[in-house]
Amino acid sequence: MGMGNSSFRFDNWTGLGALYHILPEAEEEEIEVSNFVNTEGWSTQDLRDNIPEEYIQHFKLWF
Repeated sequence: MGMGNSSFRFDNWTGLGALYHILPEAEEEEIEVSNFVNTEGWSTQDLRDNIPEEYIQHFKLWF
């Protein structure tokens, strides 16, 4: 994850593939991972605000 400036939409954070493949209707704007993490790991609320619940469980497995 580095410094959090990795691509949120174009990297594989779920093990299901890049988000732009599984959520093609998502915004086209490039979003950095740092927008979705905090000192505890993935910010579940930020994920819930942007990703369907069925995919969020996969994020927890990969952090």
